[in-house]
Amino acid sequence: MRFFYGLYVKDEELAASLDLIRFLAEPNFFRRAHITVRGPYTQRIADQIASISRGRTYQIVFRGLGNFFEGKQNTVFLKCEVPGIEEVWSKPDFGDKITPHVTFYDGKERAFGYGILNELNHYRWDFSVESSALVEIEAKTNPGVYLDEFKLHQKMHDQILGRHLDYREIQTLNWRRRLPYISEVANFVGRNFSFAR
Repeated sequence: MRFFYGLYVKDEELAASLDLIRFLAEPNFFRRAHITVRGPYTQRIADQIASISRGRTYQIVFRGLGNFFEGKQNTVFLKCEVPGIEEVWSKPDFGDKITPHVTFYDGKERAFGYGILNELNHYRWDFSVESSALVEIEAKTNPGVYLDEFKLHQKMHDQILGRHLDYREIQTLNWRRRLPYISEVANFVGRNFSFAR
């Protein structure tokens, strides 16, 4: 198993919104939206991370969307600036580049990736929020494991969409039928968090 460390969004409503977009994009697992800052490691290094980070939080400035559509990679992400993150950044797989981002979709279907990017491009993705301290990032979990985690934000997800969201139903929808949900969440984020609101 590989271990990673990173930042979560501290604002619970925004975090739930970003988590919901990730879930709608890839409903076969649940993983909270995050910025990976360190890793991979072959074992947990929580004490070392605590010493490095000293519980510091960061200001995350979101700066629009990005994507990687090359070869077999189909990735849509939210670009970020995190002042001071270079002091704790260590991702050898990325070389010397410091590229903080929140991944929305990293899947096999290129058409869906472009569909997500097209929907999200209708909204503003410029806002600033506080992060959590540097913590271990939860691994991708299969459907049987994530349901309790998803249910933690069930009321907030329902509030964001203005109606009850049944995660079991979402899992049965093809990607074209999930795009309108993604658009609704993006609209909610733009209305409530964008600098231009």
